[in-house]
Amino acid sequence: ELSRVDAVIVSDYAKGLCTEAIARAVLDGAREHGVMTAVDAKPRNARLFRGASLMSPNLKEACAFVGIEDSPQRVSETDIAEKLTKAYETDAYITLGERGMQVHCRNGQFSGRLPQAYVREVSDVAGAGDAAIATLAVALASGATPAEAASLANASCAVVVGKVGAAGATPDEV
Repeated sequence: ELSRVDAVIVSDYAKGLCTEAIARAVLDGAREHGVMTAVDAKPRNARLFRGASLMSPNLKEACAFVGIEDSPQRVSETDIAEKLTKAYETDAYITLGERGMQVHCRNGQFSGRLPQAYVREVSDVAGAGDAAIATLAVALASGATPAEAASLANASCAVVVGKVGAAGATPDEV
């Protein structure tokens, strides 16, 4: 099916489905077909997704990915994103909750922090990471710049956390 899609999203909850063989098949097949791969993985499995087009962990996960588990406050979010990009050969889109998103692209196209300009009352954070990765993938596959994609993802997450339970965001809400 890779010849029929523009992007593949892997949301790995580390429950055992994403084995090394499956991760390699998805990443290698997508690369062969020129398809973007967007990954939201748990730290335990992050190594499986080295070389994905982009990874979108939250800050705690990003710190674990690059071995900064003890004192993340001593390292800037910019440095963490750069380390993640280098270590995993990927573009880093680190979600920061109400503080927005830290982005670092391998090709130098964009590096910076986009503040969360859409702060709302939080009802439930369930689904925010899924909203981020889905919005990033759709936006980038549709031709958005990294900054535009991150801004849209911020807006999508703001909508989702304002709802109770794992919920989605419609284009009109975003």
